[in-house]
Amino acid sequence: MSFDRFARNSIFGTIAGLSSALGSFLGMVIVARTLGPVGSGVVSMGIWLAGTAVTFADLGLPLTVSRFVPELNAREQNLEARAFAPYFLKMVLLTTAIVVGLCVALGVGGAEWLRGHVRFSILSSSPDSIWLVVGFVFACQAIGNFGLSTLRGEQRFDRAAKLTTFGAPIQLTAMAAGALMGGAEGALLGYAVGGMATASVALRLIGAKVDLPDELKRRSWRFAVNSWIVGVISTIVWSRVELAFLDYWRGAREAGLYSAAYTLCALAVQGPMLMTGGLLAYFSERHAVSDQSGLKEAYAQAVRFMSLLLLPACFGMAAITPVILPLLFGDAFSDAAPAAAILVGAQALGAISTVSSTFLMSVERGAFLVRVGLLGVLFSLLAGMTVIPFFGLEGAVISRAFVQGLLTILAFIFIERGLQCPFPLGAVLRITAAALGCAIAARAIIVLWPQPVALFLAIPAGAILYVAAILAFRALTPSDIQAVSKVANRLATRAAPLLGAFQARRRG
Repeated sequence: MSFDRFARNSIFGTIAGLSSALGSFLGMVIVARTLGPVGSGVVSMGIWLAGTAVTFADLGLPLTVSRFVPELNAREQNLEARAFAPYFLKMVLLTTAIVVGLCVALGVGGAEWLRGHVRFSILSSSPDSIWLVVGFVFACQAIGNFGLSTLRGEQRFDRAAKLTTFGAPIQLTAMAAGALMGGAEGALLGYAVGGMATASVALRLIGAKVDLPDELKRRSWRFAVNSWIVGVISTIVWSRVELAFLDYWRGAREAGLYSAAYTLCALAVQGPMLMTGGLLAYFSERHAVSDQSGLKEAYAQAVRFMSLLLLPACFGMAAITPVILPLLFGDAFSDAAPAAAILVGAQALGAISTVSSTFLMSVERGAFLVRVGLLGVLFSLLAGMTVIPFFGLEGAVISRAFVQGLLTILAFIFIERGLQCPFPLGAVLRITAAALGCAIAARAIIVLWPQPVALFLAIPAGAILYVAAILAFRALTPSDIQAVSKVANRLATRAAPLLGAFQARRRG
């Protein structure tokens, strides 16, 4: 895959992800404003439970489709490439049915039985019927994820962007209406609606009679199992497992405060993170043709590129958190501001680790992620049983920052020493210095003028200082500058017709 195609896929992936993320973010803001900390805590817990169940139930197969279909097409094995996704869909539908059945059992009496025999306080502030809603959210998300991975594996990022962009406003409207009319359960139903468009892509594959060579099956299942284990570990280490511990030990209110902080954190990293959509295919094709030098350069360039975007986004958002968090979610969430600042700032390093984990999966070294991830699981569970019960929200964000930082550093060390792919430390340090300057400038304005209107000055000032520092520190290589220019040109090319249509409509 050429960098041009990678840039094109990344742009469409970004458009798709931003549409979905913006819909979810605005939906959670509406839920927070409508239902308050307790209600938003219930909604966030339901979404987290459904997402976690997806990770356990998909067996790593969506990622496997995204990984192997580009490789098969690169080797011109077109028949196997077309048969790949339909072959594994049956297993995804089976595991989805099992989890939905479990949710139905909890909703019609199972949860009540558990409360009578063991401590079962998950979603205890809601009627047991909410488990039926969680099952529906899970089913839409599980099948939708497989459909989205099918499109990515086929390099049809443009269609994925269209479907997710179409679903985002529907999801936002449905969440808002659901929260107003049905409380937390209604908001969850609205959230599920957004995944139906991509789920339809997977459902169209039902009934196809396909088969794969035995060797390809063995390779695929080996990769799937490794990626599944990594996914399960990531759910504990990288997902919002702290939300479950807070809900269990401290109640729905603190879970709601953490949810607001995490949502703000996701807003900071969402745009840059979504540009990693083409990385797996990009790395996989270089690995498939044994282009070791190209693989090393692609890895280093990806780290620099993601650092360039993520570090100022995270540090800058952390700087303005005391103003923007209550502005978005309401004064009832002001207590979450200090924790949110820590969480957002620390997320920069964890987000960049997406490059290292994707790289390791593309070269089929996922076993390392399993081993090091188990260490993270141990620390996360220990924190959930010790730090979080005693220190609550602050303990949750600090323990999360520690665990994720440790695992990120270990992964980069392994890639450099074990795979001979050097980490671009000098460039990343220069970018970090520039991003800190951006944050300091924005924070100074917020401290001197602690009003929402100050954001209109703080954000541009931080951005201008950041760009100036990047140029002064010479943080980018000539190839980086060329790559950034290509992405910017493609974005401008895609945006020009939309801008022209908008202007023509205004004139009309």
